[in-house]
Amino acid sequence: MIFSSVEYVGFLLAILVLLALVRSLKAQKVILLLGSYYFYARWDWRFLALLAGLSLSTYGCTKMIREGRDRKAWLIVSVAIALGTLGYFKYADFFIGTFIEVTGLHMGLLEVVLPVGISFIVFEVISYAVDVYRGEAEFEDSFLDFAVLVAFFPHLIAGPILRPNHFLPQLSRRVRITVPNLSAGAQLFVWGLMKKILVADRLSQFVETVFNHPGAFSPATTWLGVFAYALQIYGDFSGYTDMAIGSARMMGFDLPQNFNLPYLAKNVTDFWRRWHISLSTWLRNYLYIPLGGNRRGVFRTYENLAIVMLLGGLWHGANWNFCLWGGIHGLGLIVHRIFSNGKTEDSVGSFWITCGRGLTFLFVVVAWVPFRSLDWHGTLMIWEKMFGFLPGEQVRWVSVSLLYAVPCLIVADLGSRMWFNDKRLRLTRFTHQLAFCLAAIGILVLAPPQSSPFIYFRF
Repeated sequence: MIFSSVEYVGFLLAILVLLALVRSLKAQKVILLLGSYYFYARWDWRFLALLAGLSLSTYGCTKMIREGRDRKAWLIVSVAIALGTLGYFKYADFFIGTFIEVTGLHMGLLEVVLPVGISFIVFEVISYAVDVYRGEAEFEDSFLDFAVLVAFFPHLIAGPILRPNHFLPQLSRRVRITVPNLSAGAQLFVWGLMKKILVADRLSQFVETVFNHPGAFSPATTWLGVFAYALQIYGDFSGYTDMAIGSARMMGFDLPQNFNLPYLAKNVTDFWRRWHISLSTWLRNYLYIPLGGNRRGVFRTYENLAIVMLLGGLWHGANWNFCLWGGIHGLGLIVHRIFSNGKTEDSVGSFWITCGRGLTFLFVVVAWVPFRSLDWHGTLMIWEKMFGFLPGEQVRWVSVSLLYAVPCLIVADLGSRMWFNDKRLRLTRFTHQLAFCLAAIGILVLAPPQSSPFIYFRF
């Protein structure tokens, strides 16, 4: 079930009712765990054993780490199990296919079915094991609590990736379903739903047509298609995150902010502080810093940035296009680091900061092309069309959805930004009630016939 479905709303209401009726803290945790496993089973029940197995293996290894028995060896075992699981399900066929292309040998693929959300689950358990090893998180004696951390359904499929120290303490208090939490959570859920349905879903047909037939459209239409994809993926993923955080808040849980107006970033480095914040933080804490970060000289810093972004691209999918996308962003981070050279905003000036925002947005939009394209050929063709190097048929098409997707995204983003700044709607006021109702009516009237799966579910 997806957050934008009636089925999910019914499921969430059922969980809220059960949590309100049950007084025992342990029983509430059991409800959360069973509800989360049911939520995951609705995607594919066969992978419930995988979810439970990763939870059990990580719990067992971290228990040995806590007890001081060959701590580093048990950390390696825990991380190896997690990465081995991810490698088999996500990359086995990718590397076999690459090997076939390079060698020309004839051999069959494994045709492995990818478990939904496997990348986020693996990153979750790795962060817990590493934090316990470093002493940055206490080992959780209760397996029930740890299993809820891993499987908690609002963040299970596509994040945000939770830090143990942030979420586990919240499980020590009984869940209380209150009107303020229900009101606050519902508001953010609606803003996220608006991003998903009125922006992402409405733009999906236009984007799909342009990217599936890259040689058929004029440069102007191609630019619009790529721009539309930038809006689509942001509306889709930040919309999911808003609905996840809103769902958790209705139950009294706080999840971290995952997006902060990334398309207004001043530079590429700033973009990665604003886009998918939990992933950027994870890559910094568990990959960039262990590689040496910026502590081993200038060239080693550039090398670390390139490695992290290449692996970050590969994390998104078993496809060389994702590596290209990661490599482009790695290069962007390196170039920004070279030219910034410790400069502050005061020394740059507001005019150049504004130019930086525009150039950063243009850079990010152009870099989305390999992320969305079907293959290398499509990527090159779209870039050639965008920059005027490829003549051909000049079909022109401007999607009507773009005309209201932009204002809808601005309204929804403004609403969610106010929410995170504790300036939420007060539903006791008539004007705030009217704004909330208009948003809900807009979703019902302008919603497409069928909502599409979230883009990041395949990662």
